[in-house]
Amino acid sequence: MIPISEDVRRVISQRLKLGEKALPRVRVEVDRLAFIPGRTEEFRYVINDGKVVTKSASVWIAESTDGVFDGSTTANSQDICFPVQGKTIDTITITDEFGAPRDGGKRPHKGIDLWEDIGTPILAAWEGKVVNITRDRTKGGGFTVNLKHAGGIMTKYFHLSEINCSLDDIVTQGQMIGKLGNTGEVYSNGKLVDEAARAAGKGRHLHFEIWEGVNQDSRIGDGGKAVNPKAYLMGLRKMYGDTVTTGNVIDGGSVSGYLGEIKLSENFDKRNWYEKDVYSRGLNFADYVSVDSGWTLYDSGGKILYTFAAPSSAKVDFDIDLTKLSMPTEGVLNIGFGTNFTSSDEGDAFQVIIDDKAFANVKNFKGTELVELKNLHIPANSKQIKIRVIYGGKRKEYGYGYTEAKTMAIDYIRIQELLPSPPLDDKSEEGLDPTKGYLQQFEYGEFLNNSPTKVDTLQVGSFVYMDTQVLPNIISVEVDNQYESEAMEARITISNPRGFFSPEYNPAYFPELVGLTSPWSYFVNGFHVGVLSENTPIRIYMGYGQHLMRVFTGLIDKVDMTGEGSTLDISARDMYKRLIEKVISEKKAYPEVTHVDNVPDPVPPAGGDRLTQIIMAAQTQSQAYGIPDHKFLLAICKHETVLGTKGMGTVENGSFILGYGCYSAGYCDPKYKGIQAQMMRGAERMSKALASKGKKVSSKADVLYFHDGGDIAPMVWSGDRDNWVDRVWKYYQEMLSSPNDWARTSSTQASAPAAAQPMEMEKPAWVKSSVVIDLIKHGGLSDGGQQAKT
Repeated sequence: MIPISEDVRRVISQRLKLGEKALPRVRVEVDRLAFIPGRTEEFRYVINDGKVVTKSASVWIAESTDGVFDGSTTANSQDICFPVQGKTIDTITITDEFGAPRDGGKRPHKGIDLWEDIGTPILAAWEGKVVNITRDRTKGGGFTVNLKHAGGIMTKYFHLSEINCSLDDIVTQGQMIGKLGNTGEVYSNGKLVDEAARAAGKGRHLHFEIWEGVNQDSRIGDGGKAVNPKAYLMGLRKMYGDTVTTGNVIDGGSVSGYLGEIKLSENFDKRNWYEKDVYSRGLNFADYVSVDSGWTLYDSGGKILYTFAAPSSAKVDFDIDLTKLSMPTEGVLNIGFGTNFTSSDEGDAFQVIIDDKAFANVKNFKGTELVELKNLHIPANSKQIKIRVIYGGKRKEYGYGYTEAKTMAIDYIRIQELLPSPPLDDKSEEGLDPTKGYLQQFEYGEFLNNSPTKVDTLQVGSFVYMDTQVLPNIISVEVDNQYESEAMEARITISNPRGFFSPEYNPAYFPELVGLTSPWSYFVNGFHVGVLSENTPIRIYMGYGQHLMRVFTGLIDKVDMTGEGSTLDISARDMYKRLIEKVISEKKAYPEVTHVDNVPDPVPPAGGDRLTQIIMAAQTQSQAYGIPDHKFLLAICKHETVLGTKGMGTVENGSFILGYGCYSAGYCDPKYKGIQAQMMRGAERMSKALASKGKKVSSKADVLYFHDGGDIAPMVWSGDRDNWVDRVWKYYQEMLSSPNDWARTSSTQASAPAAAQPMEMEKPAWVKSSVVIDLIKHGGLSDGGQQAKT
């Protein structure tokens, strides 16, 4: 055995940090927070996709002494807007019809294909709400938009080259929602288009679908079916809104509610439809009605056909047993029909009778197009609906003694629950004698979208700091410093006898510990508080003896109990880690940036009068920023300063020819002074604001989009929005009609330098700032008063 000297022992002790005060140590501190109830917050929110509120007016149709209903029901219709701008059904090229076989006949084509040039604006068929958007360049429908309209109608637009609306937008009829393209799975000459052919424009078309009977909360068409859009595009079918009753009527108040479950949806697509126990055929039904699933009345879609050829009158009924539909609440009835009944007083009528009361009495007919009665009210506890067709006995005349049988086709019937909602008024129906008239319901209010603003008071309380506790019983501590993402995670394992450290610790579970309360799980003002819970502040120190260094600062992420409560695993993350997880787990949408502001200033042109200098500056700066047409900048210049001859555009006022940087009357920022500076800023703004539109203006809507900031909104150009848009668009059209007058050439003009290509990962400062502020807000790290600055 070799003896060790005291000097060697001292060196080893120092190197190994031996001794009671030099052992490795870890210290974990946790801030104990107490929840103090009582604080309330008022907040407002909008239900963007709320249930549809159906508002109906109750009208009693008076009955004359001879038993005839002294009133008439009329349905109001709205024509479709052709979805391809500038085209009609007669001028468009149809490359594939509705119902054409797909996949070797396994499925039918659900829409109609309309061929036109790429970039042609696609318009909304009717007013509606954007309920679904998809983007895929090579699969499925490609760039698609679904719009939900009134009365359960949905339109779908496939294969767009770009989309010019956002999810949950309310669009008006005829508003541009995108542009025609060839994205997704498109074909040319029977072959799937590859990327080379796609770039050449092969396979371009709009696939347009119309669905009927769609559930109100569906975004893809659930509950409905695709119908032939051609009937709508030809004007043979229309979208129907509210019905109106005229004649000797008595106002009976109003009814409102939320549309619920569809109890009956009959499209008469099966010959034995009437064999369902909910139906019963009435008097004369078998004599006048044929069930022909393939018959249509000028594309009205009717599936059951009434034919009246005899010179004598007739009344034909069939009934719907509401007791079989399990509908204890009120309901609404929609029904569509087509007929060649005339509008003359020949005794013809179409009636809907509920429990012996007439809710619809149609005597004037529009012709063979589909007519729809929307949202006829069904009172609670109703038993029976009778569908009645009355033939007055006079055949349809064509002149010269020629006559034709009168026909009627019923296209569909739909019954839906009307769930209760707060009454619109307190008007009572007392005093109305039910024996003197018949109740008529017609929809008159908003039936498309309901987006109310709600105000609620929330008991939020507040968490306040109580004290800091040191976590004992530590088994292991692991700190993971993720250098590649500049973030840290920590994992701590402690022994947890009898669940003493658990957030839900209750000593009553362990009788031998009654009275032994845990500071890690306690009650404050009746609220159970667990210290080791999510978002609790935590700090970790590591070192030797008394020499400790903080190695982690963050929040508890989760607490996992294992081993039947014998151990407790605690995961924590630092602040930056929390932001990183937000980026990964939460869908974010920041503006697409295609370039950065690193375009060098072009060399000013030389010579020429002032107008020439302005035109050449517009040409030079437009070329530098990749703008295909400089005349839009000139149109702005003409509106703002009459091409630099008025106001702040004059030489003596600084040549602020575009009004750029002029924040108030009589003052403009000197750094934007001069023709070149103005055109450079205008071109830069146009390049960024219209990047998604190819940096060009194709419509008046694009002018409005540019004025309001476009892709970099909100950044409005001026305070006279409507006048500015109208005038600039007018001047731009004038310049387009005489392009040679607004172009200049010069032998002394230097060519514009090519714009530098953006570096990978390079983003403009405003994008960086937006991202940081947004992440701080959504990551829950904002102190409520500070703003991030970059």
